[in-house]
Amino acid sequence: ITEGAGASDPTKTCYRAMTTAWFKAKYPDAEVTEIYAAIGGTGTSMGIFRQRADVIAENPDLIFIEFAGNDFGDSYDRILPQMESMLRQIRRELPMADVVVLISTALMVIEHIEAGGVFESKEAHVKAATHYGVPAIDFGTPLYERVKAEGVPYSAYAPDELHPGDNGYA
Repeated sequence: ITEGAGASDPTKTCYRAMTTAWFKAKYPDAEVTEIYAAIGGTGTSMGIFRQRADVIAENPDLIFIEFAGNDFGDSYDRILPQMESMLRQIRRELPMADVVVLISTALMVIEHIEAGGVFESKEAHVKAATHYGVPAIDFGTPLYERVKAEGVPYSAYAPDELHPGDNGYA
């Protein structure tokens, strides 16, 4: 999702690119540089090994972490220490950096929840974020609520039912 899979032009129409554009428009006198560290299909189990070289080494002021979708299906007990480790490392090495944990979703996750399952990766990410005083923004649930309210199939916003299209990212 951070990589921009499903977007017509990931450099312009995925949430990452649109967020960067928003910061540049909102703060025109600030230097806003996007650090592109996304690798599709990876979760916290890989992120903890890549974070120092691919993110921390760039000394960012703001870090967005989005692994809940790719962590889906892994156990809470595995995910929580991985996410906690990532946040602890950021706090230790970049104490002034702001961090935001993002929670995406997919149709398979929603179907799992509606069948009585638990979105364990979301719960683990939110618990770690809460412990470190980091905001966690769930943008997957509002997307699904919009789909339900409009009475359209999930594919109207996520053509492959996993990655948002341009309108899903927006």
